[in-house]
Amino acid sequence: MSITRTAGLLLYFLLSLSCRHTEKKEPTVSATSDGFLDDQALLIGDDISVSEVRIDRLNDEASWLKLRIRTVEAMRIAELTKLSELELAKEMAKYGRLNDRFPDEEGFLKTADKSLWNYQLMEKRAASEKTAAISRLIERDLNDLTKSLQSKYGDKKIISPFEGD
Repeated sequence: MSITRTAGLLLYFLLSLSCRHTEKKEPTVSATSDGFLDDQALLIGDDISVSEVRIDRLNDEASWLKLRIRTVEAMRIAELTKLSELELAKEMAKYGRLNDRFPDEEGFLKTADKSLWNYQLMEKRAASEKTAAISRLIERDLNDLTKSLQSKYGDKKIISPFEGD
């Protein structure tokens, strides 16, 4: 890289940094050097109220996010168990088709083998139904919390970025 090009890039970088505008905030009571001044008591009370409201909102958001995480994890586990069930059913169908084409009357799958596979499929189906039910219960709790938060914060819309998928 040439010296002029390097100098130009350096100059561009320095100019872009110097042109950044920062937003000036009003000094708060905590920025004052003397906390014993009488006229600041009202300002401090206002700052305390604002801080308490922010803390309340952050606590509500933390509660919603924790429950949302539980909901997503439950949905993920339910989908994984359903996938496991479907994959087993697919394998069983594949071997069933092969068994039908086998020249022997009984085929290569014995009755005991079929019973074992069907038992495994029933177990997977039961697990799938159980995890789906748990997922629905946790999702119902999330919906209840969302409704209560929306009634508390009527002007705010509480949604997940992935809702509707």
